[in-house]
Amino acid sequence: MKRLTEKQIEAYLAKLQEALHPGKCDHKEHIEYYHNTGLASARLEMPLGELTNEKIAGHILGLKMKYGNLRNWLQTKWIEKSDKFNAQKLEGKVVISNIPLLTAISIYRELPRFRCNIYLNL
Repeated sequence: MKRLTEKQIEAYLAKLQEALHPGKCDHKEHIEYYHNTGLASARLEMPLGELTNEKIAGHILGLKMKYGNLRNWLQTKWIEKSDKFNAQKLEGKVVISNIPLLTAISIYRELPRFRCNIYLNL
């Protein structure tokens, strides 16, 4: 998996927003892009403290409802230098694997800059 840059995330978001407006594109194209890209399996990493961020509470609750027990979908690890988080490395990080790219981007957009990474198979 490769970490997406801010430009790549914005490009995926723009294309997904376009695909979600059937009036702007062919309906078949909309469905294909959403299923092939929007639902592609992604990994999201963020500092542990972000789990308490009220802006993403609905997403976290939705993931808990879909996957059940936190142990089924959430892992904690140490923050590494390569993560480049704006963090002090004291709290550790949360790793959420196998979530749809669209969900990962939605969470990414709600968090402060440099507090979240998205990984995708390219």
